[in-house]
Amino acid sequence: MHCAAQIDINKSVENPFFDANVNILGTIKLLEFAKKKNVESFIYVSSAATYGQPQFLPITEDHPKNPVSPYGLSKHAAERYVLLYSQLYNLKTSVILPFNIYSSLLKEDDPYSGVINKFILKVKNNESPMIEGDGKQTRDFIHAIDVVKAIELILEKEEASGKIFNIGTGIPTTILKLSELIISISKKDLSPIFVEPRMGDIRNSYASIELAKKILGFSPSIKLEKGLKEIYYETP
Repeated sequence: MHCAAQIDINKSVENPFFDANVNILGTIKLLEFAKKKNVESFIYVSSAATYGQPQFLPITEDHPKNPVSPYGLSKHAAERYVLLYSQLYNLKTSVILPFNIYSSLLKEDDPYSGVINKFILKVKNNESPMIEGDGKQTRDFIHAIDVVKAIELILEKEEASGKIFNIGTGIPTTILKLSELIISISKKDLSPIFVEPRMGDIRNSYASIELAKKILGFSPSIKLEKGLKEIYYETP
């Protein structure tokens, strides 16, 4: 299970050489090790950032890949190496593309924490969540437990070898709706604050998970509201 990466998009822009060294060359090193040790299965955790600005929705696995950051580009290059090793060396490899992962373990200062944890920490501190833009932008929020469930299914399925799978819910949620859900869970008298939109932000993004359903029998089990309640009451 290859999850190691340089994951900070801003850092990848500042130092693309370091980003490529970790994400591309690091992946090749692990693939070489797996090949030499005849490992049974190699699963690479990539990123929806490899798609770039969506050209159509929902995003399918055959969507064109035009990353807009060195991070997205390095993850895409690593994906190609992982699949190439499956073809050249008969190494059983698979790639997953999780969309917006969330869980109670992510922290505010974690570059991967995302909007959910930031909103929850604001509300718990009796502060209004800050929305960049009009809040109508959409994301596909998937609980970490469901991502693990997908990985377990890949390990069980021979036909998963050499394939890429989107892992999400297939359900778009607006950032405004997300903030309203969190405020409702908190039972506090708060309203979101709207600030200037972030430059280069992707407007809408959500996954097609039809391939994962068909080949893996994957179906997400944790509804967003349930997951948000868990995080809200478990986060210190």
